[in-house]
Amino acid sequence: MASLIWTIVLLLGIAWLLGFSIDIGSWIHLLLLLAIIGIIYNLLITPFLAARRPPPPDY
Repeated sequence: MASLIWTIVLLLGIAWLLGFSIDIGSWIHLLLLLAIIGIIYNLLITPFLAARRPPPPDY
């Protein structure tokens, strides 16, 4: 799940950078906001998910 979030953040960041060279309107700032939210979400949620992961089974 974390790799999916980082992929989305990367795509949004590239789209934001392209917004400086191509005049596509003000919605590009919304994409930047979504990328920042994705980064913050990933940084806050990932440690909690790792802590709640059950231990591997004993075989």
